[in-house]
Amino acid sequence: AGAPTYYFPPGDVDTDRLIYGDVSSLCEWKGLAQNISIDNVPVAGWRYVEMFQAFGDLYLWPAFYPHTLKCKVNDREVTPQEGGYYGGWVTPKLTGPIKGLPGTQGW
Repeated sequence: AGAPTYYFPPGDVDTDRLIYGDVSSLCEWKGLAQNISIDNVPVAGWRYVEMFQAFGDLYLWPAFYPHTLKCKVNDREVTPQEGGYYGGWVTPKLTGPIKGLPGTQGW
């Protein structure tokens, strides 16, 4: 029920522009996340700094919020997943219910 979240290999990102903040959240599936700011945008994304083994391949890979940055897939701007908590990228081809709105946290 979640929209896809894109994680980027650190070598594909201009990490010199990123500012790493405090560990700010715990994903029950992936681990502890650290905030990322870029330029004048606070909390533009996150990266996992302590991972559960099943998601270890994403260790230190940044992900970005489409509600704070302009994010695109194949030159098409995405819209953010509803609710403000999730970092999902919603594209016109995405189908099905997407959690995030009030009342959807339990499914």
